[in-house]
Amino acid sequence: MMKIGVAIAHPSIAYDENYFHSLSKAGIDAIEITRYAEDYAGLDYKTIGKYSKEYGVELWSYHLPFYSGNSGMAVNLTTDDKELREKTFDYYTDIIGQATDIGIGKFVVHPCNEFMVEAYRREHLLRSMDSLDRLAEIAARYGSVIAVENMTPSFLGRTMEEMEMLVGVNDKLRVCFDTNHLLTGSHVEFIEKFADRLITLHVSDFDFEWERHWLPGEGDIDWVAFKNALDRMEYSGVWMYEVSPVTPDTIVRERELVYTDYVENARCIFAGRAPDPLGKRI
Repeated sequence: MMKIGVAIAHPSIAYDENYFHSLSKAGIDAIEITRYAEDYAGLDYKTIGKYSKEYGVELWSYHLPFYSGNSGMAVNLTTDDKELREKTFDYYTDIIGQATDIGIGKFVVHPCNEFMVEAYRREHLLRSMDSLDRLAEIAARYGSVIAVENMTPSFLGRTMEEMEMLVGVNDKLRVCFDTNHLLTGSHVEFIEKFADRLITLHVSDFDFEWERHWLPGEGDIDWVAFKNALDRMEYSGVWMYEVSPVTPDTIVRERELVYTDYVENARCIFAGRAPDPLGKRI
């Protein structure tokens, strides 16, 4: 059975012993490290590595910072400011070095760090391709890989054609499929197109109007067809939820999610059944 993971950026998550114990007890197999921008600097990699091994929760992937927040560290892969791009590479290189030391080998990255003004989209796309090519080589030096995430229309990577251009610049680049971001084309088609590069997922549901990050069953994705497509391509990665336990303002739930909700949801889909919704749309 596919491993079940969570990728949750929330201030309450401390990556401490209690966190890993709670995950293990609930049946969560793996995590993606992901933080709000201002919280990356406070990560204690040795402690994370220690408790990961102690509780048998795999450090599957790491989401590289994609905005500055209040961190004081600007990140931008597509800017025409060469100095800022170099600082971004230095920052990412430092993170990759520390994270690979504790066994992380996959790094998810957004192909751009800001909303795209349509008139400048092409030039940002070309700079992103150049940056991703370079980032792939940086990761390779550490024995790791970069997984480029598909994005919503406001960003680069909004279509399968753009994703092909972005990852096509380097054979080492891989794909992270965010199910909540695909507003053009079908999910099955995306899986089939990137079968040879797809190494990780961001699993969540939506209404095909905008990203919602709902729990599968609360939106309109055909999860049985989605899982069947993964099986056909012999996907060997983690079923990684990117769904906050905190209820968003686009849906109503009777309570906040707990880790066992993710596990039960995944097992339902793995058994070939469409999951029942825990919440109702507003």
